[in-house]
Formats: sequence, C-alpha cells, structure tokens
Amino acid sequence: MASNAGIEQKLKVFAQCQSDAIAIKHINGVGVECDSITYLELYQRSVSMAYHLFKRQQEIKNKSVLILLQPCIDFSISYFACLFSGLHGIPVKSPDFMSAEKSCAFIRYVIEHSQTEMILVDDETLSLLKMDKVLVDLLDKCVVINSQHIEIIDEDERHSLVLPDFDNERINYLQYTSGSTANAKAVVVRNKQLLFSLQNNMAAWNYSSFSMTVNWAPHSHVYGLVCGLLLPLYSGGTIILIDPNDVVMNPELWLQTLSYYKGTHSGCPNFGYELCNNRLNKKEVSQYDLSHWHYAINGGEMVKLKTMKDFTELLSDSGFQLRSSCPAYGMSEMAGLISTQKPSQNPSCFYADKYALTDNKVFALDADAPNSTAIVGSGMPVDGLDLVIVDPIRKDNCAEGIVGEVWLNSLSYCDEYLFVDPKKNNSRNIFNNRVYFATGDMGFIDQGQLFLTGRLKELIIINGKNYHPHDIETVIKNISPDMEALTCVAFTVESHGNLGLCIVQETNEYEVNYFVEHKKAIRARVYQEFQLNVLEFVFVSQGQIPRTASGKLQRGRAAKLYLKNEFIQFSQSLS
Repeated sequence: MASNAGIEQKLKVFAQCQSDAIAIKHINGVGVECDSITYLELYQRSVSMAYHLFKRQQEIKNKSVLILLQPCIDFSISYFACLFSGLHGIPVKSPDFMSAEKSCAFIRYVIEHSQTEMILVDDETLSLLKMDKVLVDLLDKCVVINSQHIEIIDEDERHSLVLPDFDNERINYLQYTSGSTANAKAVVVRNKQLLFSLQNNMAAWNYSSFSMTVNWAPHSHVYGLVCGLLLPLYSGGTIILIDPNDVVMNPELWLQTLSYYKGTHSGCPNFGYELCNNRLNKKEVSQYDLSHWHYAINGGEMVKLKTMKDFTELLSDSGFQLRSSCPAYGMSEMAGLISTQKPSQNPSCFYADKYALTDNKVFALDADAPNSTAIVGSGMPVDGLDLVIVDPIRKDNCAEGIVGEVWLNSLSYCDEYLFVDPKKNNSRNIFNNRVYFATGDMGFIDQGQLFLTGRLKELIIINGKNYHPHDIETVIKNISPDMEALTCVAFTVESHGNLGLCIVQETNEYEVNYFVEHKKAIRARVYQEFQLNVLEFVFVSQGQIPRTASGKLQRGRAAKLYLKNEFIQFSQSLS
C-alpha cells in the first residue's frame, strides 16, 4: 500500500486482506470479553454509519460531529464513519455517574465553542446528558444520532456510498487540549499531520500486525486516541479496550488483561503506574505473566524514577523488566508522539543540582549527592522532528546547560486552533526561518535526549528563584507512606506582604492532631529541601483536587478554587 494512504484507506485494505483478524476486543470491569469486532466488520459497520451520516448532512452546515460515546468499540466505528462520510469527529469524554456535572459542563463548552450541529451518542450517554437542563436545550438544536440504533446496510447500499478521496489538507479530527493550564482549545488535525505522526509512532514503538495493544486511556486524550486506537489500527494489530473507570477502580484489571492477552504495548500517565504501586502487592500480581509487555509507555505528565522502580519491583516475579519502561512525550498539537526512550536499556535519568535548577542552570551530580534531584529522560525526538531549547523571553537558543522552553518543528505540527486567528496564536513562532511550536514545557537537552523540568505557566517564582510545583509535591508525598498514596498541589500565595506556598493536601483523616502533625512535617521538609515557607494549608477529601479528563493536575484551577474559598476543607491554617 502507498505510504501516504490515510487511516480510512488502510482500514478498507485490512478489511480485504485480513478480514477475519480481530481489530478490537472490549473487556468489561470483571475482565470478561463483552464485545469484539474484526477488520471486515469494523469497515462494514463504519460504512453503514457513514451512510446514515451522509443522509443527514443536509440538515447541518458545520462538518464536525461531536462523538459522545462510552469507551467501547462504537467509538472507533463512529470515528471512521465520520471520515467515510466526508465529516470529521470531535472526540470528547462521555459523562459518567461519578463526574456527570463536571463532564456536562465541558460538553456544553465544546458544543458552543465548536458550533457543532451533529452529535453521536449511545443510550447511556444520552440518559446522563438529559440530567443537565442546559445541555438538553443545546441538544434540541442539534441532529442527535444514537449509534446503537443504526442498522447495518446491505452490500448494494454500501457500494452506493461514494467514499471521499484521500486529501492531505482535509481535517481528520478536532482534538480539545487537556486544559491543565488554560481553557481548552480545539486543535485542528489534518490528514497530512496525522499520517506523518502515525508513521513515526509506528517506527518508534515497533508497531506491526502482531502487536497486541491494551488501552485504557480516554479516547479524548491524545495518547488514548492516537497511540491507543489509531496507531494499532493503522498497523493492522489488535486492541484490547478497557473502560478507564474500571482500571481506576481496580488497577489489577489492567495487569490481568495484559497477562491474559499477552499485551505488547500499553501505557498511561505516571499516576496509572502509581495506582498499581499504591493498591496492589507483589504476591497478588505474581500470578501474571507480563514478559510480553515490551513497551510500557509512560507519558502525559512528569515521569518519576521512583514510580518506575517501584512498579518494576512490584512486578519482578511477573517477568516485567525496568528496560520495558518507555518514558515518552507527546502533545495534541503534534498529533501524537514527540520523543520516547527505547526499551532496549533502562530509562535514562539525569541527576541535577536542584539549587542550580532554580536559576535555570543544569549541573550534573552523582545520584547520591545531597543536592541531587532525578529527572527522567523523555528520549530522543522522533524522525523528522526538530527540537530546540529556547529562552522564552529573548526568543533565541539557550546555551548548553541552561533550562529553556521546548520548541518543535515537524510535518506533524498542527498549527491551527479552531476559530483562533493565526496572528493571535502565540504558540506559533518563526525561528531560523521555520515555523516552530512553543510548547510551554521547560527542559534541556543532554546527549541528544530531552529532559523535561515542568510547565512554564505553572512555574513558582519566589525571590527570583524558579521552582516547579511537581518537585515540591513529590517531596511532600515522600514524607510518609500514607501521604504517598494521596494527591497534593502547590502554588504561590501572598499574605501580609510575604510570598510563599499554599499546599492543598488530600486526606482520609479527620483528627485535629493529624492536621497539626502533618503541617509541621510538610513545613519542615519543604523548607529543608527548598528553603521555602509554607504560608497556608488546606486539607480536603480525596477527589477534590481538580484533574483533566486525562488525569493531569489542574494547579491553576486549584488555586482559583482556593482563592474563591470553594474547597470543602477539613482544616485551613495561616501562620
């Protein structure tokens, strides 16, 4: 097949040459297969849905379709149906009973922002949407199609549908960013950008028709969509699909599924590996065989060395090795992967002087040096991608050994945001006569490998020194085993003319003595490590600290909740 064939053309070919091969299996919350589909069936059902979408197109002006489905096989069918009918999908996380209010608020935002007029739903999603009165009014103005009530058309009808030719410039899908540091924006992903990304991702992680991908990342997230669904299907492999909520409730389900299906590729943000470390024990997971898991991809948030080592120790009797860990870096604006470590050796780690980092300087130390902090490498950039470290103020190259902003140039760069004037797109920059994407991520290069230090917008600046909140949060989590399993966020506050830290800490305790002792411990450890004062503490119940749909901490939103006194708190103290 021609290397420039789009993913929908690939599906059509796989439906002919490996018609009986399983494309996707769906596993329920107790590990039982509840649905499966071959490549031929995936193609036929996608074209059937496309036929119905095509007939309804005359009712809409906008060519975007909001895909609001539970994480199941129907999502992939809907994605391809949009392409086959000349439309493009907007994948958004469907609401669930645990977070319906938050999910519905975001869905309202997407409908209004994207101006979409067609929505694909299923029975469960529709019942949850109807709980929101404002959403009901919005739905009444749209063409709402229930994916579970679409009949498969016969062969004559299938042949009557003229499938659009592949066009490099055509929009493939719109991806809303995570919104971890700002309002979510819709990245416009065109065929040419996705195709370049898929080909590079396929080479970087050795995807093939023999690959067995276990995916529980949300399809609204760039990893879940591109790496968890589109990449395996583009390669002709098999996907084992699990609902993200089922894994969060029972992380052992992830390992059980990997073992049973001999999964070769699977990944998630760092917190997914921490879930396993905190809730599972070595004895109960020793029954599983994870020797086939060659690509344990870790990305989407800062990767922690301790998490990877603890995870390897947890699975040491299950055939899993540290060298299978693949720290990676990707973004919606790059339609997937940017850089990754390869599994041939243990993940690279740079031990830096933590005090020098506050001045954006990189000094290497021994691992056991008192001032050293471990920074896990995100690997080498994928082929065809140029990565430079730039001073975000001066807009020029940083000298070697200096932390700066990560800028990227690649054919996979999606340089458009929906309804954003290109002249007002501050992330799009001309550098060395080429267009670069200013990621907002800070880092440095060592021996050709990227090392990330944090987000520019989340940088804590006190007394002219730079601190990354995740470093402070990691120190707090390491105070005791009970705190390691709980979430906290750090941001700056000002009180009586003094600038210092506010720590919002999740807890399961209600005793006054607990709060007093933990305030003392946190204050002492933070000052010992960073010479920073903690001015305020807020203790909240688990689940109150906001995260994006993909699990990223929303520190800016947490700060706003604190300032508006909207946390339901056990204790708050100003000292």
